[in-house]
Amino acid sequence: MSKRPTKRPGRPSKQPPKRFRDEEAEGEDEMGVKESLTQLLAEQKALRKEIAEIRAAKTPAPEASPAGSTTATGGKSNSGMAGHSGHSGEQSNTGGTQAWATGNQKMLPIDLHVPKTIKEKIWSGVAVRFAILLPADPKEMLEEDSDEDDEDKKKKKKKKEKKLLTFTEWVKAWNIYTTILQDRAKEVHRGLGAHFARVCTLHELQGNWRDYDYRYRLAIAAGERAWGDSDADLFATTRLEPATQTHDGGKKKPQGGAGGKTGSGNPSKVGGFCFQFNEQGSCSRPNCGFKHFCSQCGG
Repeated sequence: MSKRPTKRPGRPSKQPPKRFRDEEAEGEDEMGVKESLTQLLAEQKALRKEIAEIRAAKTPAPEASPAGSTTATGGKSNSGMAGHSGHSGEQSNTGGTQAWATGNQKMLPIDLHVPKTIKEKIWSGVAVRFAILLPADPKEMLEEDSDEDDEDKKKKKKKKEKKLLTFTEWVKAWNIYTTILQDRAKEVHRGLGAHFARVCTLHELQGNWRDYDYRYRLAIAAGERAWGDSDADLFATTRLEPATQTHDGGKKKPQGGAGGKTGSGNPSKVGGFCFQFNEQGSCSRPNCGFKHFCSQCGG
């Protein structure tokens, strides 16, 4: 009986187990990530270097010191000029270092020329005339320095206060006025904007915008209004008046328009109607400069 051939055991596979194959693949992936990061960092470093070179090329070189002067170094002071300033910048020496600053010039406040007494009046609520807020021109300054009597100077000052401003001059004075006012009352900025808008509207309509502004501020000074409050009667009255008309005790004749007639033969009651009288039926001001008649019918 023949023997059946026995099978030889198979040779072991040369491939490593799957677990070892996965670990090897992960190792290759990590090497690839590290190489990518290294390359990215190198590119970033090169880019930073290029940006630094561009900035260095754009930075202007400091100006040379004038002849006869030495720049302070290591704590030594200059033997000539202590510094140099010009349109390009300002140079100062501190502890042997040079500091350059461009555009550091401070603008002067627009209310710098206004005396403290006038500012106090504005802060206390007085309705000042805007003409006194404008800076004096050189001609007026020469006249003030002349040998005129104090009485003549007072007359000229009063005349300036009553000067009729152009709209451009009024806007300049308004900016000065609001700057001073908001030093003590920052909360009124919204109301100031509303008043400015109404004055601009009256100017566009060719109404008496000057008188509207002054009478509105008089009402605020008397505690009858607050910044931003609407005054339809005053707006309607001044809307129909010419812009050249004034209400200063009848010193200037009215030039027509609604509310321009004199009433009861009293020369001090010229111009517009008293809005307090029209709203409340009476006026609490003993020397009111406006007419105590109905603004609708004149009765």
